[in-house]
Amino acid sequence: MSTTPGRKNEKLVAVITGGNSGVGLTAAERLLDLHNGDGIEICLVCRNRNRAEAAKNSLLRSSPNATVDIVLMDTSRISSVIKGARELCLKKILHMFTTGEGLLLQTDNTTNEGLQQVFATNLFGHYVLVRELESLLGHDSPSQVIWTSSRASIKSSFNISDIQHKKGHDPYGSSKFGIDVMSVALNDRLNTQKVYSHACCPGLVLTNLTNAIFPMWVWYILLPFFLLMRIFVANFNLSPYNGSESLVWLSKQNPKELDPKSRYESNTSFFGKRYVSSRKLPIETSTCDQLIEECDAMYRMFKNRQSLDS
Repeated sequence: MSTTPGRKNEKLVAVITGGNSGVGLTAAERLLDLHNGDGIEICLVCRNRNRAEAAKNSLLRSSPNATVDIVLMDTSRISSVIKGARELCLKKILHMFTTGEGLLLQTDNTTNEGLQQVFATNLFGHYVLVRELESLLGHDSPSQVIWTSSRASIKSSFNISDIQHKKGHDPYGSSKFGIDVMSVALNDRLNTQKVYSHACCPGLVLTNLTNAIFPMWVWYILLPFFLLMRIFVANFNLSPYNGSESLVWLSKQNPKELDPKSRYESNTSFFGKRYVSSRKLPIETSTCDQLIEECDAMYRMFKNRQSLDS
């Protein structure tokens, strides 16, 4: 998810990928509530129109005066990202994204565009979206790019020589650490034009995505254990509302005053109090430079391919 303060008398705009369910939808609900429904414009970026329409209708039932738009986009398909970004530009929406969250594990496949699916979905597709909207971001007023990372971000799973994780066995952990690296790299690259990049972590949240690990009934059986574990591990957030805490908190901060080399994490205490903590990221400048160079080269390749196909 990303939000950007508008100029005076203009609305805040939030573009939310995966906004039809889970953390994304809950963040949209909370942002509308925070801004009394009419101080913000929400754009739901989703793959499925029916689910997107259902989410939009749900938001409008609780905030009938809200502005809610839909853009269809599959972030695992780069051509879809480029097409969707053009639609966002036409709508003059000023900012961008987060991935749907909730998976601790993912299997990997190759997309029909030749990319590793987890890498494309979690990292590269969102990077392309930023590049496509870059001319609209920052300048007269600051913009903030907020990446949805994870506590499952594993440095040892990430190899700068294999950024798509073709040879490894933890594509999810690799892609999430790649998100942490990209967040720092983008901040260094774009903050001179008042674009700031930060990473957040929703923690463990029970959404439809967690069904890929266990059926929902298993999670409910484990619920008392998770509640007890909050004594020791604060990011057992369980509900999407709790998990969206860091997303909403970041959207309210002055991005210039945040540490771009820290990940901001949603937490819930044993007594149910929500709060945000920060965790320093173990990232080297050389890794940031290499990742953004690799992604830039891939982005140019897809842009050239798109031009030839047009």
